[in-house]
Amino acid sequence: MEVLINRPPLISPLDSAVEFEKAGAEWLHIIDLGRVFGQDDDNTDVIQNIIKNVNIPVQVGCGLRSEISIGQWFNNGAERVVLGTAVVTDQRLVTDVCAHYPAVSYTHLRAH
Repeated sequence: MEVLINRPPLISPLDSAVEFEKAGAEWLHIIDLGRVFGQDDDNTDVIQNIIKNVNIPVQVGCGLRSEISIGQWFNNGAERVVLGTAVVTDQRLVTDVCAHYPAVSYTHLRAH
Protein backbone atom coordinates (compact mmCIF):
# COMPACT_ATOMS: atom_id res chain seq x y z
CA MET A 1 0.00 0.00 0.00
CA GLU A 2 1.36 3.41 -0.95
CA VAL A 3 1.02 6.18 1.59
CA LEU A 4 1.07 9.74 0.34
CA ILE A 5 2.08 12.51 2.64
CA ASN A 6 1.01 15.99 1.71
CA ARG A 7 3.94 18.26 2.36
CA PRO A 8 3.92 21.95 1.66
CA PRO A 9 6.23 22.94 -1.18
CA LEU A 10 9.66 24.12 -0.15
CA ILE A 11 9.96 27.87 -0.12
CA SER A 12 13.20 29.76 -0.48
CA PRO A 13 14.34 32.15 2.25
CA LEU A 14 13.85 35.06 -0.17
CA ASP A 15 10.32 33.94 -1.06
CA SER A 16 9.56 33.60 2.64
CA ALA A 17 10.90 37.11 3.32
CA VAL A 18 8.79 38.52 0.49
CA GLU A 19 5.71 36.78 1.93
CA PHE A 20 6.35 38.39 5.32
CA GLU A 21 6.68 41.76 3.59
CA LYS A 22 3.42 41.23 1.66
CA ALA A 23 1.69 40.27 4.91
CA GLY A 24 2.59 43.66 6.39
CA ALA A 25 5.80 43.00 8.30
CA GLU A 26 7.54 46.26 9.11
CA TRP A 27 10.93 44.66 9.82
CA LEU A 28 12.68 41.38 9.14
CA HIS A 29 14.79 39.85 11.88
CA ILE A 30 17.24 37.35 10.37
CA ILE A 31 19.57 35.10 12.32
CA ASP A 32 22.22 33.03 10.55
CA LEU A 33 22.25 30.00 12.85
CA GLY A 34 25.21 28.50 10.99
CA ARG A 35 27.38 31.41 12.07
CA VAL A 36 25.92 31.47 15.55
CA PHE A 37 27.04 27.88 16.08
CA GLY A 38 30.41 28.44 14.41
CA GLN A 39 29.77 26.37 11.29
CA ASP A 40 31.95 27.04 8.27
CA ASP A 41 29.05 27.37 5.86
CA ASP A 42 27.29 30.60 6.64
CA ASN A 43 24.28 32.08 4.89
CA THR A 44 25.74 35.50 4.15
CA ASP A 45 24.87 35.36 0.44
CA VAL A 46 21.30 34.29 1.19
CA ILE A 47 20.82 37.10 3.71
CA GLN A 48 22.38 39.71 1.42
CA ASN A 49 20.00 38.59 -1.34
CA ILE A 50 17.05 39.11 0.99
CA ILE A 51 18.27 42.57 2.02
CA LYS A 52 18.62 43.58 -1.64
CA ASN A 53 15.19 42.28 -2.64
CA VAL A 54 12.82 43.45 0.06
CA ASN A 55 11.59 46.95 0.70
CA ILE A 56 11.47 46.78 4.47
CA PRO A 57 14.38 47.16 6.88
CA VAL A 58 16.31 44.07 7.93
CA GLN A 59 18.15 43.51 11.18
CA VAL A 60 20.77 40.79 11.25
CA GLY A 61 22.13 38.71 14.07
CA CYS A 62 24.59 35.96 13.41
CA GLY A 63 27.41 35.48 15.83
CA LEU A 64 28.72 39.00 15.31
CA ARG A 65 31.89 39.25 17.34
CA SER A 66 34.02 41.88 15.59
CA GLU A 67 33.54 45.46 14.50
CA ILE A 68 34.63 44.41 11.00
CA SER A 69 31.86 41.81 10.66
CA ILE A 70 29.32 44.26 12.07
CA GLY A 71 30.45 46.96 9.63
CA GLN A 72 30.16 44.50 6.74
CA TRP A 73 26.48 43.97 7.50
CA PHE A 74 25.84 47.71 7.60
CA ASN A 75 27.76 48.10 4.33
CA ASN A 76 25.59 45.37 2.81
CA GLY A 77 22.34 47.10 3.69
CA ALA A 78 21.35 45.84 7.13
CA GLU A 79 19.51 48.55 9.04
CA ARG A 80 20.43 47.15 12.44
CA VAL A 81 22.56 44.41 13.92
CA VAL A 82 21.79 42.30 16.96
CA LEU A 83 24.59 41.70 19.42
CA GLY A 84 24.07 38.69 21.65
CA THR A 85 26.94 36.91 23.38
CA ALA A 86 29.33 39.78 22.68
CA VAL A 87 27.32 42.00 25.02
CA VAL A 88 28.46 39.85 27.92
CA THR A 89 31.87 38.70 26.70
CA ASP A 90 33.31 41.76 24.97
CA GLN A 91 32.34 45.06 26.54
CA ARG A 92 34.94 46.96 24.53
CA LEU A 93 33.39 45.76 21.27
CA VAL A 94 29.96 46.82 22.44
CA THR A 95 31.25 50.25 23.48
CA ASP A 96 33.05 50.75 20.14
CA VAL A 97 30.10 49.58 18.05
CA CYS A 98 27.60 51.72 19.93
CA ALA A 99 29.88 54.75 19.55
CA HIS A 100 30.41 54.13 15.83
CA TYR A 101 26.81 53.11 15.00
CA PRO A 102 24.72 54.71 17.79
CA ALA A 103 21.34 54.61 16.10
CA VAL A 104 21.45 51.11 14.73
CA SER A 105 22.91 48.79 17.34
CA TYR A 106 20.64 46.50 19.27
CA THR A 107 21.38 44.04 22.04
CA HIS A 108 19.59 40.83 22.81
CA LEU A 109 19.94 38.91 26.03
CA ARG A 110 18.20 35.63 26.68
CA ALA A 111 18.09 34.14 30.15
CA HIS A 112 17.35 30.49 30.81
